[in-house]
Amino acid sequence: MAFTRQSPEVRPGAGSPTPAPNCPPPGVFADAIPSAPPATRPIDLPQAGKVALLRAELRRSSPTFAALEAADPEPCRALRRFGLLEWEAGRLAGAVEAFTAALSLSPGDADLWRDLAFAFQAVGQAGAALTAIRRALGLAPDEARSWLMCANLLVQGDDHAGAEAAFRQAILRDPALSDAHFALGLMLFERRRYAEAARHLADALALVPDHAMAALCLGQARYLGGNFAGAAEAFAVCGALMPLPDTARRNLARARAFTALLSGDVDAALAAHAAIAGADGEEDDSLLYAAFSMLSAYGHTEAAIAVGRYRLARQPGDPVQAYLLDALCGCPLTAAPVSYLESHFDAFAPTFDEKLVGLLLYRVPQQLAALAARHRHHCADVLDLGCGTGLGAAPLSALAGRLTGVDVADGMLAEAAKRGLYADLVKAEAVDFLRGAPQRYDLLFAADLLTYFGDLAPLFAAAKAALRPGGLFCLSIETVEGRNYALLPSGRFAHAPAHVVALAARDFATLEDLAQDLRLEGQAPVPGRLLVFERRR
Repeated sequence: MAFTRQSPEVRPGAGSPTPAPNCPPPGVFADAIPSAPPATRPIDLPQAGKVALLRAELRRSSPTFAALEAADPEPCRALRRFGLLEWEAGRLAGAVEAFTAALSLSPGDADLWRDLAFAFQAVGQAGAALTAIRRALGLAPDEARSWLMCANLLVQGDDHAGAEAAFRQAILRDPALSDAHFALGLMLFERRRYAEAARHLADALALVPDHAMAALCLGQARYLGGNFAGAAEAFAVCGALMPLPDTARRNLARARAFTALLSGDVDAALAAHAAIAGADGEEDDSLLYAAFSMLSAYGHTEAAIAVGRYRLARQPGDPVQAYLLDALCGCPLTAAPVSYLESHFDAFAPTFDEKLVGLLLYRVPQQLAALAARHRHHCADVLDLGCGTGLGAAPLSALAGRLTGVDVADGMLAEAAKRGLYADLVKAEAVDFLRGAPQRYDLLFAADLLTYFGDLAPLFAAAKAALRPGGLFCLSIETVEGRNYALLPSGRFAHAPAHVVALAARDFATLEDLAQDLRLEGQAPVPGRLLVFERRR
């Protein structure tokens, strides 16, 4: 599903509007922007002799053109007017022909170049359209709508940096150009830059108060950026202009509830949610779990703690909530409990790939395997520690003679088995398994495993024991400075890179140490390190 917002008049010509790029409504934001870049290409204008022949043919075949030339002896103007009429009649090839002929007579006419850009865009020749609009801008660099059209073409070509610069040029020259604010807001949303997107979508809505789609997208951008009160306000504006889509209604109800939770009143939040969501609302516990996660991710620690305590009072045996509440409260823990890992990842397994890869842009298994491949082309026995759903299986299979996966969660192992790439899948705690496998492996792979250990000394000792001399230990860490490790509100541990390298140095040589953003958390990149160690012989 996609929409295009544009004014009723969409023909080329001075002052004609540029359509905004296609973008689906919030809730179905997919890869809506085409990925094939329009390659600019030269535009060959006809020679004078060909223009004369064209005019003669048009005078013979088109009474309209004959009348235009009779009324205006200037052939360039007659050709342009004829091109506009061809455009309005839907004869786009004729419009292109007329505009190029007019430009051969007046190549310094910026408006004509823009007309031609519109016509090329309409016939699907994006590269030629980009060439034409750049010619127009070279002649008239202060024309805001030409910058807007250029930006839209660059978005279509997946040149987001160029498009952003062009959008900003359009806004600089005409701050009241609502289409530019709206289109830039959509592009920034697609780039997950929600706070910036919200600013431009708010500007678009301020300029066009009945712009329902701007209000809808603004609500979604604010919601995903953690501005829950602002999101509720924008969704309400949209709801007054058009029926809210299901996702927006759900997020409006959530935003109202989360805003109430910021004041510490859980019961009021549940009532606010029920009043909006009605029979279609989420169950209280599901809503509160989402609230705990989002509030903690966006730094609303006190409100998140209140929610966590409320949930735990209702379900005192919940190992996931108990551990995450301890983490948020800063309790001194040295590892995540196995009961938490089992329960959390069993529940998470069916949607793990979709959320971690699709939403949080997690690529660590591929990146870490690529580092390992720099140092080993083949390893007889490879162990994927904390294998999860098997995201590392495909890149590791290129290195492994035999690939084994280990995880504590049955649900994760079941998903990993579906890939059909592991020789063995074993349910076990990582350190215990390593201790029972002396010198069995040539490569240990731990993508996102160390985030559940604070004290790494037992893990490194067990890794040394399980590796053959010269074997590789490949791992990722989230990073923190000023202390050896820290338990984060997310329930994961972050480590000081220098501490990890020093700890490993007792038994391992460092082959790779690469700073790398690991994924998104609360829409911000999570800083980390990818490390490859070699066991000393």
